[in-house]
Amino acid sequence: MEIYSEMYGKPFQADSMILPLSIVHFDTAVLFGVTGAILFLQEPLGVGVDGIFGPQTESGLRANNNKETALILSMEELLTIAGELWKTLPRKSFWRVG
Repeated sequence: MEIYSEMYGKPFQADSMILPLSIVHFDTAVLFGVTGAILFLQEPLGVGVDGIFGPQTESGLRANNNKETALILSMEELLTIAGELWKTLPRKSFWRVG
């Protein structure tokens, strides 16, 4: 568990987030990598999207450390996963008529 905390929790200060946001962001970091998770986070925070957890992202997090941000982030993650799964499905089985 310590490895996960070091690799996925500390780079984006998970301990400073409310629990729902911390859980969603941690999960996103495990699935998409730390930089990917920061990219996901930056958009709902309304800061520059560069994949770096710098002063702008930290300030945006302080202003938006709430359940609404967690919900937006979880929806972004789900839509991305669904989109990737959709790409793997065989097309002919969906479009066959008659």
